[in-house]
Order: sequence, then structure tokens, then C-alpha cells
Amino acid sequence: MKWLKKSWHILFIMICICISLCIVTHSFIQEAKLKSITQEISTGKLPKKEYKTNGILILCYHRVINHHYMMDRLAKDVTNNAQFHEYAVYNTEFQKQINYLKQHNVKIISMNEAIHLIQQQQPLKHQYVVITFDDFDQSVYYNARPILEKNRLPYTLFVVTGNMGRYDNGTQLTSWHQIRQLYRDGLVTIGSHTNNMHYLEHNKPVLLNPKNFYRFKKDYQKSKHRIEENLNTTPKYYAYPYGAYTYKEQQYLTSQGLITFSLQTGIVKNGFDLSQPLPRTMVDPQSWKSIICKWVR
Repeated sequence: MKWLKKSWHILFIMICICISLCIVTHSFIQEAKLKSITQEISTGKLPKKEYKTNGILILCYHRVINHHYMMDRLAKDVTNNAQFHEYAVYNTEFQKQINYLKQHNVKIISMNEAIHLIQQQQPLKHQYVVITFDDFDQSVYYNARPILEKNRLPYTLFVVTGNMGRYDNGTQLTSWHQIRQLYRDGLVTIGSHTNNMHYLEHNKPVLLNPKNFYRFKKDYQKSKHRIEENLNTTPKYYAYPYGAYTYKEQQYLTSQGLITFSLQTGIVKNGFDLSQPLPRTMVDPQSWKSIICKWVR
């Protein structure tokens, strides 16, 4: 007992170190599993035959962190959280990417314009890009939005309607109040990213479990209702979390009049079968060089 009284602070420090190691180890394991799932879902490659071709490339961003904010840089440097690595770009990088597309005469268009072009029977004569964001957290609101508004560029937000305003998966999501402010500006298109089925179940996207189909239908209807209630508009677009879906889910959403999106990489041409999910390319520094730059003329 005397030893304990004299050495309690050492014991306390050792316990803290052990807890910290457990947390870090768990984080590494979870991120490795999530990265493995992402790699299984997305090919991450663009066929050579699609290099420099006309068509529509749909970009998918998640986080846009502030390069000038020391805490953001520190978090990206020291954390293993995928939200700051696989799923994040700096706002300075985002601005350079916008400039690059404009300098190479790539037309940045809205999702509605893209769908109109796809439905036409004429070959596309230009290269087009559609900008989308999944989840829509505060980093996008504060760091990407000003760049898009300054350049008057349209973009699409896929929101997890049941989590708006909450802290989720290492990030603070925006509120309905903030989305309503943006929606009035006319640059924003809103789509569903589920109501609250954006998570893993036994290390797989929950939507891949056929037993969850009934829940999925209820979840979509709730998501639709919340968008209608908050924005007075009915969503036309649906992005699958992790790009994962089953045939029955796709069939159901198509029957509801929705256009859906996966996370497969590809260039969309006119006449694309809109009863199938449209491909989207996840953007990070690696995919920007290996996919986007190889496609842009």
C-alpha cells in the first residue's frame, strides 16, 4: 500500500498510455477495414480508351479541410482517420482543381444539366464535370462553398437526413438551417444519402444485407420526407453509401423515379441507361493525378 501511495502517479500514467494504445490500435484496425471495403467497391481506374474523350465525369468529394488552419493540418498529419486522408483534400488543392478544369475548358455543370445531356440522342461534344459532396459536413460548408459561390459553380449535396447537425464519424455535419440558406441561392442540388443507414454491419455496408431491404424502403421514405419538409422539394437523386447496393434496392429506387449513383470510376456518355447507377470518381490527391488528369485534354 505504501508503494501504491508513492507511485500512484506512475500507475496512472501507465494506465493512460495503455488506453491510448488500445484506442490507436482500434482506430488502425477500423480504418484498414474501411479502406478494404472502399477498394472492393471502387475500381479506382479509368480505362485507357476513355482518356481524353468527351463525356461527363462525376466527381465525389467528402471533406475539404482548411490548409491555413493549423488544427486541420495537424489532424491530417497525426490522425489515421480516413476522413482526413482518403476522404479529404485541402481547400487550396480544391481551388487549384477548379482552376485546372477551367483552364482546360472543362465545363462544370449541374446534375440536372448532366441528366439532360445524357438523355439526348446526340454525341457529347465537350468534356463536362459534375461536382458532388457526400454527407455535407462543416468542412465543405466553410471551405468549399465559398470557392464554388465565388465562381458561381453548381454542385450537388448528398445528405444523410437523419444526422443533420450532428457529430458523426469524426466530422460535424451541417444543419438544415445552413442547407436552406444554400438552397435558396440556386447553385445547390440536394440528393439523399439515406436517412440513417450510412454505416457498416459486420464490416460491410448495411445496404448489402438482403435482410435489410424492408428497413431500406422505410429509410428512403423517411429521407424523402425530411428533404420535402425542410426544402419543399422532392429529391430526384440518391447516392449509395460506400457505393454499395443490391439489385432489389436499385429496382425499388428506379420505380420511385430516382437516379442513383455508385462509386465506380467511369465517363458517362449520352444514352447511358439511367435505370443503372451512374459512376462517380472519389477525389483525393492520388485519384486526381491518376484519373482526372489523364481524362482531361
